[in-house]
Amino acid sequence: RPMFWRESSTGISVAAFFTARALGNIFDVLLLCSTYVLIYFSVTRPPVPYMDYFIPSILVAFAASSWGYLISTLISPQNAMTATVMFILVGCGILGNPYKAKDLLDGGAKEAMLSLSLVRWALPMTLARSIEAAEEDSECVDVSVLLLRQNYYNDIFEGKYNKWNQGLVALVGTTLLVTIAAFLGLKFTNRHKQV
Repeated sequence: RPMFWRESSTGISVAAFFTARALGNIFDVLLLCSTYVLIYFSVTRPPVPYMDYFIPSILVAFAASSWGYLISTLISPQNAMTATVMFILVGCGILGNPYKAKDLLDGGAKEAMLSLSLVRWALPMTLARSIEAAEEDSECVDVSVLLLRQNYYNDIFEGKYNKWNQGLVALVGTTLLVTIAAFLGLKFTNRHKQV
Protein backbone atom coordinates (compact mmCIF):
# COMPACT_ATOMS: atom_id res chain seq x y z
CA ARG A 1 0.00 0.00 0.00
CA PRO A 2 2.67 2.60 0.79
CA MET A 3 4.21 2.00 -2.65
CA PHE A 4 0.81 2.39 -4.32
CA TRP A 5 0.10 5.60 -2.39
CA ARG A 6 3.50 7.00 -3.38
CA GLU A 7 2.98 6.05 -7.04
CA SER A 8 -0.58 7.40 -7.16
CA SER A 9 0.51 10.74 -5.73
CA THR A 10 2.99 11.13 -8.60
CA GLY A 11 0.34 10.60 -11.24
CA ILE A 12 -0.04 6.85 -11.82
CA SER A 13 -3.47 6.02 -13.20
CA VAL A 14 -5.49 4.41 -10.44
CA ALA A 15 -7.94 3.09 -13.05
CA ALA A 16 -5.13 1.39 -14.99
CA PHE A 17 -3.66 -0.09 -11.80
CA PHE A 18 -7.04 -1.41 -10.64
CA THR A 19 -7.94 -2.78 -14.08
CA ALA A 20 -4.61 -4.58 -14.36
CA ARG A 21 -5.08 -6.17 -10.94
CA ALA A 22 -8.67 -7.19 -11.71
CA LEU A 23 -7.80 -8.63 -15.12
CA GLY A 24 -4.84 -10.51 -13.66
CA ASN A 25 -7.16 -11.99 -11.06
CA ILE A 26 -9.51 -13.41 -13.72
CA PHE A 27 -7.11 -16.23 -14.56
CA ASP A 28 -6.76 -17.28 -10.92
CA VAL A 29 -10.51 -17.26 -10.39
CA LEU A 30 -11.16 -19.24 -13.58
CA LEU A 31 -8.48 -21.83 -12.81
CA LEU A 32 -9.44 -22.37 -9.18
CA CYS A 33 -13.17 -22.44 -9.87
CA SER A 34 -12.79 -24.78 -12.84
CA THR A 35 -10.71 -27.18 -10.78
CA TYR A 36 -13.18 -27.16 -7.89
CA VAL A 37 -16.27 -27.65 -10.08
CA LEU A 38 -14.62 -30.37 -12.16
CA ILE A 39 -13.72 -32.38 -9.06
CA TYR A 40 -17.11 -31.77 -7.43
CA PHE A 41 -18.99 -32.67 -10.61
CA SER A 42 -16.91 -35.82 -11.15
CA VAL A 43 -17.52 -37.03 -7.61
CA THR A 44 -21.26 -36.24 -7.32
CA ARG A 45 -22.33 -36.91 -10.93
CA PRO A 46 -25.50 -34.79 -10.82
CA PRO A 47 -28.19 -35.37 -13.48
CA VAL A 48 -27.53 -32.02 -15.16
CA PRO A 49 -24.93 -30.78 -17.65
CA TYR A 50 -21.56 -29.56 -16.35
CA MET A 51 -22.30 -25.94 -17.29
CA ASP A 52 -25.35 -25.90 -14.98
CA TYR A 53 -22.88 -26.17 -12.09
CA PHE A 54 -19.98 -24.26 -13.60
CA ILE A 55 -21.84 -21.04 -14.43
CA PRO A 56 -23.28 -20.43 -10.94
CA SER A 57 -19.93 -21.36 -9.39
CA ILE A 58 -17.95 -18.98 -11.59
CA LEU A 59 -20.45 -16.20 -10.92
CA VAL A 60 -20.09 -16.74 -7.16
CA ALA A 61 -16.30 -16.82 -7.49
CA PHE A 62 -16.23 -13.47 -9.32
CA ALA A 63 -18.73 -11.90 -6.91
CA ALA A 64 -16.70 -13.10 -3.90
CA SER A 65 -13.55 -11.77 -5.54
CA SER A 66 -15.13 -8.36 -6.02
CA TRP A 67 -16.20 -8.31 -2.35
CA GLY A 68 -12.60 -9.13 -1.45
CA TYR A 69 -11.36 -6.18 -3.50
CA LEU A 70 -13.86 -3.83 -1.86
CA ILE A 71 -13.04 -4.95 1.66
CA SER A 72 -9.31 -4.70 0.97
CA THR A 73 -9.69 -1.07 -0.09
CA LEU A 74 -11.64 -0.14 3.04
CA ILE A 75 -9.80 -2.09 5.76
CA SER A 76 -6.13 -2.11 6.70
CA PRO A 77 -3.96 -4.78 5.05
CA GLN A 78 -3.41 -6.57 8.37
CA ASN A 79 -7.14 -7.15 8.81
CA ALA A 80 -8.39 -7.33 5.20
CA MET A 81 -8.01 -11.10 4.77
CA THR A 82 -9.75 -11.85 8.07
CA ALA A 83 -12.55 -9.39 7.31
CA THR A 84 -13.10 -10.88 3.85
CA VAL A 85 -13.24 -14.43 5.20
CA MET A 86 -15.65 -13.36 7.92
CA PHE A 87 -17.86 -11.54 5.42
CA ILE A 88 -18.01 -14.53 3.10
CA LEU A 89 -18.66 -16.95 5.98
CA VAL A 90 -21.46 -14.82 7.40
CA GLY A 91 -22.86 -13.86 4.01
CA CYS A 92 -22.77 -17.34 2.52
CA GLY A 93 -22.82 -19.58 5.57
CA ILE A 94 -25.27 -17.91 7.90
CA LEU A 95 -27.38 -15.73 5.59
CA GLY A 96 -27.15 -18.29 2.81
CA ASN A 97 -28.45 -21.17 4.94
CA PRO A 98 -31.06 -22.64 2.59
CA TYR A 99 -33.15 -24.09 5.39
CA LYS A 100 -33.74 -20.61 6.84
CA ALA A 101 -34.56 -19.01 3.50
CA LYS A 102 -38.32 -19.35 3.99
CA ASP A 103 -38.14 -17.28 7.18
CA LEU A 104 -35.94 -14.62 5.61
CA LEU A 105 -37.80 -14.27 2.29
CA ASP A 106 -40.53 -12.04 3.67
CA GLY A 107 -40.27 -9.06 1.32
CA GLY A 108 -38.87 -6.83 4.06
CA ALA A 109 -35.55 -5.94 5.64
CA LYS A 110 -34.60 -9.59 6.15
CA GLU A 111 -34.93 -10.28 2.43
CA ALA A 112 -32.90 -7.18 1.59
CA MET A 113 -30.14 -8.42 3.90
CA LEU A 114 -30.40 -11.93 2.43
CA SER A 115 -29.97 -10.52 -1.08
CA LEU A 116 -26.31 -9.79 -0.20
CA SER A 117 -25.69 -13.51 0.20
CA LEU A 118 -24.06 -15.05 -2.85
CA VAL A 119 -25.44 -18.49 -1.99
CA ARG A 120 -28.99 -17.10 -1.93
CA TRP A 121 -28.73 -16.58 -5.70
CA ALA A 122 -26.48 -19.48 -6.75
CA LEU A 123 -28.18 -22.32 -4.90
CA PRO A 124 -31.59 -21.92 -6.58
CA MET A 125 -29.83 -21.83 -9.97
CA THR A 126 -28.36 -25.31 -9.53
CA LEU A 127 -31.19 -26.63 -7.38
CA ALA A 128 -33.93 -25.80 -9.88
CA ARG A 129 -32.07 -27.44 -12.77
CA SER A 130 -31.22 -30.55 -10.75
CA ILE A 131 -34.81 -31.05 -9.58
CA GLU A 132 -36.21 -30.49 -13.09
CA ALA A 133 -33.78 -33.05 -14.53
CA ALA A 134 -34.62 -35.60 -11.81
CA GLU A 135 -38.36 -35.13 -12.29
CA GLU A 136 -38.03 -35.50 -16.08
CA ASP A 137 -36.23 -38.82 -15.59
CA SER A 138 -38.82 -39.92 -13.00
CA GLU A 139 -36.14 -40.17 -10.35
CA CYS A 140 -36.90 -39.93 -6.66
CA VAL A 141 -36.18 -36.48 -5.23
CA ASP A 142 -35.40 -36.29 -1.54
CA VAL A 143 -37.98 -34.48 0.58
CA SER A 144 -35.35 -32.13 2.02
CA VAL A 145 -34.42 -31.02 -1.50
CA LEU A 146 -38.07 -30.34 -2.33
CA LEU A 147 -38.33 -28.33 0.90
CA LEU A 148 -35.37 -26.23 -0.20
CA ARG A 149 -37.03 -25.55 -3.53
CA GLN A 150 -40.22 -24.50 -1.78
CA ASN A 151 -38.25 -22.16 0.50
CA TYR A 152 -36.80 -20.30 -2.46
CA TYR A 153 -40.09 -20.04 -4.33
CA ASN A 154 -41.58 -17.52 -1.89
CA ASP A 155 -39.41 -14.56 -2.78
CA ILE A 156 -40.55 -11.23 -4.19
CA PHE A 157 -39.25 -12.08 -7.68
CA GLU A 158 -41.42 -15.17 -8.07
CA GLY A 159 -43.30 -15.17 -11.35
CA LYS A 160 -41.22 -12.37 -12.89
CA TYR A 161 -38.07 -14.33 -13.68
CA ASN A 162 -37.07 -17.96 -13.45
CA LYS A 163 -34.48 -18.97 -10.86
CA TRP A 164 -31.67 -19.18 -13.40
CA ASN A 165 -32.21 -15.63 -14.67
CA GLN A 166 -32.67 -14.24 -11.15
CA GLY A 167 -29.34 -15.66 -10.07
CA LEU A 168 -27.60 -14.58 -13.25
CA VAL A 169 -28.79 -10.98 -12.96
CA ALA A 170 -28.15 -10.77 -9.21
CA LEU A 171 -24.64 -12.25 -9.29
CA VAL A 172 -23.47 -10.33 -12.37
CA GLY A 173 -25.01 -7.15 -10.95
CA THR A 174 -23.34 -7.73 -7.58
CA THR A 175 -19.99 -8.31 -9.25
CA LEU A 176 -20.22 -5.14 -11.33
CA LEU A 177 -21.51 -2.87 -8.56
CA VAL A 178 -19.09 -4.11 -5.92
CA THR A 179 -16.15 -3.92 -8.36
CA ILE A 180 -17.04 -0.30 -9.14
CA ALA A 181 -17.31 0.40 -5.40
CA ALA A 182 -13.89 -1.24 -4.91
CA PHE A 183 -12.38 1.01 -7.57
CA LEU A 184 -13.91 4.08 -5.92
CA GLY A 185 -12.65 2.85 -2.56
CA LEU A 186 -9.13 2.51 -3.94
CA LYS A 187 -9.26 5.90 -5.61
CA PHE A 188 -10.75 7.95 -2.78
CA THR A 189 -9.81 6.30 0.52
CA ASN A 190 -6.52 6.94 2.30
CA ARG A 191 -5.86 10.10 0.28
CA HIS A 192 -4.17 11.60 3.35
CA LYS A 193 -1.52 8.84 3.26
CA GLN A 194 -0.28 9.74 -0.18
CA VAL A 195 3.24 11.12 -0.07
